[in-house]
Amino acid sequence: DYVGRPWVLGHADCWSLIMDYHKREYGIELRNWSVPYEWWASGKENRYEDNWRAEGFIEVQTPQPGDMIMMQIGAPVTNHAAIYLGDNLILHHNYGNLSTRVPYG
Repeated sequence: DYVGRPWVLGHADCWSLIMDYHKREYGIELRNWSVPYEWWASGKENRYEDNWRAEGFIEVQTPQPGDMIMMQIGAPVTNHAAIYLGDNLILHHNYGNLSTRVPYG
């Protein structure tokens, strides 16, 4: 049920999808950094850059299945993340859309 989730900011968003994926696939509980407002719009908050290391993620050069990929989409800070699935596919939940699998690139 990772694909086709409706978007609800702060409840069913890209970070929620990453939390659910890591809990179900790896038994890893991540803290909930989702909030019900557009924290990235002003550029004063940077929830991904400020917290990814605290959740146990490390920087890698070549993503492997299950790795998180962070992105900056139409914002002054990193504001989106996806799960690399392998075979050049990501799982993500982009703003205002249903969660989906798409080619990475």
